[in-house]
Amino acid sequence: MARKTTNREGALQDLIGQLEDTAKQAGDRISEYLAEARVRERLADAADAINDVRLAVLRRIHGEPPVKPTEEKAARAAVPLEDMTIRELHKLARDRQVPGRSSMSKAELIDALRDG
Repeated sequence: MARKTTNREGALQDLIGQLEDTAKQAGDRISEYLAEARVRERLADAADAINDVRLAVLRRIHGEPPVKPTEEKAARAAVPLEDMTIRELHKLARDRQVPGRSSMSKAELIDALRDG
């Protein structure tokens, strides 16, 4: 009877070791995904900043007065969220510091912006 117990304990120890390895791998993957999401969010922020500069340059080229950031935000606020593009929603979410915005769908962004 002692031998069966030892075999069972050994099998359980092996199983525990496998589960610990699997948990570590899953944790590593989650960390990688979170890092990728942060990079995507930073890239989206940089793209938005570049687009803002591009629009400011175009306004200047065409002799239009510069738009103050508060006026631009007010103009965006007047547009229903459903009518905004996902890029516009991401920018608004960035301005409002909505956490997790980079991985949200359009519907999730709208809900988060309304709740925030």
